[in-house]
Amino acid sequence: AMPVGRALAYTCIELGQLDSAERLLKNLLSTNGDEADLYYYLGLVYNEKASAALAKSPKDTASADNAYESALIELNKSVAIRKDFQEARIQLGFVHLSRKAYSEALRVFEETAQQWPNLGRIHFYKALALRAMGQKDKAIASLSQAVKIEPKNTGALFELASLYEQTGAVEKSEKTFEQLLKVDPNHALSLNYLGYMLAEKGVKLAEAKGLIERA
Repeated sequence: AMPVGRALAYTCIELGQLDSAERLLKNLLSTNGDEADLYYYLGLVYNEKASAALAKSPKDTASADNAYESALIELNKSVAIRKDFQEARIQLGFVHLSRKAYSEALRVFEETAQQWPNLGRIHFYKALALRAMGQKDKAIASLSQAVKIEPKNTGALFELASLYEQTGAVEKSEKTFEQLLKVDPNHALSLNYLGYMLAEKGVKLAEAKGLIERA
């Protein structure tokens, strides 16, 4: 069974009681300083604190920045202890994405993709960083890789379809949206996007109207 202190810390995270979770995890780390998962969860706590600070006051970025920095410190400790800690590496990349340090996020996701090349979602996350950096062609290549590995990853399919449309590859966009809607026929964002895309092009207007109404 899981030790009581650890179980309580995880429960506090799930309930959003972040200050309590932080205290419990720091207390556990004082006697278990070599446990990667404790640093990982403490990193998650700080990341959640950053999100909460921004939600409360979007213009007050100082509190969020401090929390993001703390998250990076703890997640880096976690990865240093366990080089194969996949979720800690992914979370590290996400923290960089959240703080708009896109080149750092890309570096982390590229390193992770080298270690786990057959993990489709890593290529998806890598594409998010590339897209944010304005590197749409590279993002499309990364998303294509994600979809090749995970054909039912609707997040990757949606990003790929929308990027195709943004780069003028309308037929590829339409085919990708159709692929997505076979996986999830009620994907509202895709129904809307595809419907309006067809309507704007002045083609398949009856189909476009039907898609928008379904959304």
